[in-house]
Parts: sequence; C-alpha cells; structure tokens
Amino acid sequence: MSFNVIVRPGAETGATARQQLEAWLASAGEQLSSRLEELAGSPELRGEISLDRSAFVEDSSEIKQLKEEMADRPACGAWPQPHSAPG
Repeated sequence: MSFNVIVRPGAETGATARQQLEAWLASAGEQLSSRLEELAGSPELRGEISLDRSAFVEDSSEIKQLKEEMADRPACGAWPQPHSAPG
C-alpha cells in the first residue's frame, strides 16, 4: 500500500489541490482506514536494487567491443538524412 500521491487542482472544477485531497479522503476514507487496520502490526520492508554500470561495462567484453566500434562512427547528427520526394 502506498500513499505517494500527487494531487493537483481540479482543472474542470476549479477546486484547489487541498480541496481535491479532502474530497478524495472523504470518499475513500473508510476503505483506507479498513486497509490500514489490516496492516496494523505488519512490518514495512523496502528493498532497492541498483546496477553499478561502470563495473558492468568494465567486465563485459561485448560492451567494450561495441564502445570501440561506436567510437569510430560519426555522431548521430552526422549520418546522411533520408531525402524526401520533391513536393
């Protein structure tokens, strides 16, 4: 369950972000309270995994080879552009 919610003002209703949030909580409050009661006493766990790209690149012969091949090629903007038919 997550409460990472971004609330914006209502473009059509003219309601402020606060009013939008209050209306949402009023309509969903009972359901949210019920869910929170179900979670009471449960541990909260969060795991993150990240990739050390520099270590991966250093250990990959395939990536090293691709980087060497790309170094000899012109930058993307230097490639010939397709010609369009005269209009």
